[in-house]
Parts: sequence; C-alpha cells; structure tokens
Amino acid sequence: MTHTTQRAPPIGEGLHITTIHKEAIWMKPVIHLEELTRFDGLRLLHQTICCPACGQRLDAVPDDLPECCGHCGEALDFTDVEFIDDEAIGTDAAEALLYTMRRI
Repeated sequence: MTHTTQRAPPIGEGLHITTIHKEAIWMKPVIHLEELTRFDGLRLLHQTICCPACGQRLDAVPDDLPECCGHCGEALDFTDVEFIDDEAIGTDAAEALLYTMRRI
C-alpha cells in the first residue's frame, strides 16, 4: 500500500501538514545545546530542538509538541525527550560592563 503524506510548503505559504500515516517511521528530534550571551552579558546554556531529516528548528515546547516537522513533514517521536530551561552559566564581564555603562 502506498501512502501519500501532505508535506508543508516552505514556511510562510500558509499550508499545513494534515495527515501522518500510522505506519510512518517516527524519528527522534535532534537536540542541540549551545552557549548564548544575552545583551546584558549573562551567558546561558540554551537547548534547540531540530528535525532529524531537514535540520530545521522546531517550535516544540513540552505543552505543545508537533507530530511532524512543519518544513519537511518528517514524523516526530518525542518519547523520552527531556526539555531543559535556559540555564545561567556565568557572565561575560566586558558585556556586563558595557550594558551597565549604556544605562547610565
């Protein structure tokens, strides 16, 4: 039996994926951890969740998990995916000083 899945066009064209075949191979999303520095010098460890097929960033939060990638239509399995909040890991002293000086 062949299956056709409606795939979403590039973001911004207003169409959405509407069906996923029950026999689709559900893939785990890819988790990236990166260090970011905010405008005030605070350094954060930030989690980004991406599609395993196309690499696009997913708008996934624990209360609203997509069943598939909005870009390529890949079926996603969030079983055992652990979400972490941004975690402060220090400050960039130079950035913090510049931020403070701009506010004076």
